[in-house]
Amino acid sequence: MKLKHLSALLILFLLLTVLPVQAFAESVVYKPVTVKVVKDNKVNELGSIFAKFPAGRLQKYDIVIFRLPSGFIWTTTDLDSNKNAAARSAQTTEQWNSIVYDSDFIKYGTKNYILVPSKDSGNDNGFYQGNKPILSFTSLNEREVRMEVIGEPDPQEECYFYLYPKRIFVAGGDAGDIGITIDIPDDPDYATNNNADVNLECTDAVTVYAGLKGQKIGVIKLTKNATSKIINGTTFTLQLPPNVRWEKLGGGGGNEIKVAGSVSDDGRTAEFKFLSSYSSAASLELKDMEVSVEPGLTGELKVQIGGTAGLTGELSVADIVKPNVAFTIGQDKFLLDGKEQQMDIAPYVKNDRTYLPVRYIATALGIADSDINWYNDEQCVVIVRESGFIKFVIGSKEMIVNGKSVVMDVEPEFVEPGRVMLPLRWVAQAFGANIIWDEKSETAIIKK
Repeated sequence: MKLKHLSALLILFLLLTVLPVQAFAESVVYKPVTVKVVKDNKVNELGSIFAKFPAGRLQKYDIVIFRLPSGFIWTTTDLDSNKNAAARSAQTTEQWNSIVYDSDFIKYGTKNYILVPSKDSGNDNGFYQGNKPILSFTSLNEREVRMEVIGEPDPQEECYFYLYPKRIFVAGGDAGDIGITIDIPDDPDYATNNNADVNLECTDAVTVYAGLKGQKIGVIKLTKNATSKIINGTTFTLQLPPNVRWEKLGGGGGNEIKVAGSVSDDGRTAEFKFLSSYSSAASLELKDMEVSVEPGLTGELKVQIGGTAGLTGELSVADIVKPNVAFTIGQDKFLLDGKEQQMDIAPYVKNDRTYLPVRYIATALGIADSDINWYNDEQCVVIVRESGFIKFVIGSKEMIVNGKSVVMDVEPEFVEPGRVMLPLRWVAQAFGANIIWDEKSETAIIKK
């Protein structure tokens, strides 16, 4: 029975990309052992899967990818837990490589695990070699796990295993059948050691600000030499940490390696699919990649590298700093030392000029309310600082800074509920502030 709207019947089927059938006497066998009815937006126990490979199909260095649908998570938390709890307890590489030996099987994993029996229907299993592990696992991201053959399966024996997805966060969506994909690249030469000389690096260091959207990170460059091989249809992924999201996936003209990029539903993972196979030396540059960073984060911005092309590791792409002060067009909150502060007016654009509220800028720069004075009879505001004072008069282009007259090209505006607004340029000059204008996010970043 299917639970209306808030459930999905999870019939676990395997979608395998394999070598042509005629290359082998037998094809791969894959089937669900059990079927479960599950609740979405919760952690569930899913049905188990049996997979069998013909003798000689999998060899040392071959890779198999287990991929959950978008938004799903391999986790170790309790059943019925929510997404946040599932993400905090996502099953790690170390946990996937936790091994239990038995005379009848080897078990890899903890809450979610692979069981390799010594025999199937009386036939020896090429994946079972007593207490000698033949498989190794890497958590590529929350929904993808890579299995690598690190030993030498007996080429005369079939290889088989059971997959037990016991703790899976199931994302929300329509009721229906949902598949787990087991992906085997379609090239017989595909193996992790083939990609030992494929390198990802960030070629320049940049600064991004907590609390701002659409900020460029450093250029990411992929290079390969003539001894490595990239297979058509394989992928590499770049996963951001929590509270950071991809806004734009960049590219670059003239790249020798061609890819197609996409972003996961939660915005954290960028996936790039190779559109051809590459054997000779080649390179790829990803330029103008943009991220959004939630308030409060600081430090190195690192992405986790994964995907079916065999690339792993992490890459530092930017440094996150808290802007001292940030005002954004149309928003009635500003950032002060990484924390949101409420205003009763929002910055705006008029005649291609950005107007900011003088009082809130003064407050953000550490000027006490008692030193910000409005004189109604003169229709002017006087701001007292340690270094002197600033005076603006409504209806006048003259600004007085420490007794000296400065002629502006516009007059200050008096806007309800009684705020003096001044263009960005004159704010910078009046307060002697270093202001950075971020066009993408329409944000003025003021450094004290």
